[in-house]
Amino acid sequence: MKSKVKQNDIFNWLVKNYYDRVLRTAIYYLRNRSDAEDITQDVFLKAFEKIDFSKTDESKFPILFIMAKNLSLNKIKSKGRQEETLPDWEILSNCYNPESDFDKKQNINEINLILKELKDQDREIILLKHYQDCSYQEISEILNIPIGTVMSRLYSARKKLQTMLKGVNYGE
Repeated sequence: MKSKVKQNDIFNWLVKNYYDRVLRTAIYYLRNRSDAEDITQDVFLKAFEKIDFSKTDESKFPILFIMAKNLSLNKIKSKGRQEETLPDWEILSNCYNPESDFDKKQNINEINLILKELKDQDREIILLKHYQDCSYQEISEILNIPIGTVMSRLYSARKKLQTMLKGVNYGE
C-alpha cells in the first residue's frame, strides 16, 4: 500500500512540475490544442513507466520534451498535419502564464511569419530557451549537443531573429 501512495505522489509531482511545459511542446508541434492535450497525457503515462525517479537531482524535462516531440511527430505522420501555420505565441505563453500581458496581439501574426522563416534548428532552440524556459544543460540534453554549442546556436538564432524583427512595430 505504501508504494502505491509513493507512486501517486511521484506521478502528481511530475504532472504538477512539468505539465505546462510538455503541453506547450505538443502545441508547438501539433498546432492543435486538443491533440496536444491527448499527447501530453500520453507523455506522462509513458514517462511514469520509464523515468528513473531515484535520481532526484536531475531535471526530468529533457526526457519529457523528447517524448512529447516524438509522440507529436508520430501523430503528425499518422494523421497528417491539419494546419501549416505556427501556433500563436499567445497560446503557448498562456499555457503557463494566463495573466501575461499581450496587448501586442496585432503583432502575433507578424512574429509567427518571422519565426516561420527561421531554420528549424534556430526556431527549436529559441522555443526551448524562451518559451520552455530550459536551462543550457536541459537544451544540451534535449538536442544532444555540448553546452558551448547550445550557447553558440542560441546566440546565432537570436541575432537572426533580431535582424528579422527590426521592421516590426510593437504596438508603440
